[in-house]
Amino acid sequence: MTSGTVSSSAASTVTYTLPAGTTAGTYTIQAVYNTGGGFATSIDSTHTLTVGMITVTPTLVNLTQIYTGSPLAATATTSPSGLTVNFTYNGSSTAPTAVGSYTVVERSAT
Repeated sequence: MTSGTVSSSAASTVTYTLPAGTTAGTYTIQAVYNTGGGFATSIDSTHTLTVGMITVTPTLVNLTQIYTGSPLAATATTSPSGLTVNFTYNGSSTAPTAVGSYTVVERSAT
């Protein structure tokens, strides 16, 4: 999740957007209230926002292929969709070109 709304016990909400690449962890956010429009001046407030990890479920495909002499890479779909998945083949990140069996390990990008 890269954006959302934080509500307080009072009748106020704050909408936020996280920058790309934000990792899981605890962040301090500060709400700055502007005066005007008939609203009284309010003090700024600082809150804690916790960003959690998601569970990624990859489904590996193209694990059996016909020899062509060209690199043959495994592929994957993910839930949630659209995430990057990196592979190694017998420990190498280079897709194999030779006939044989390979141990394929996937690592979903964070």
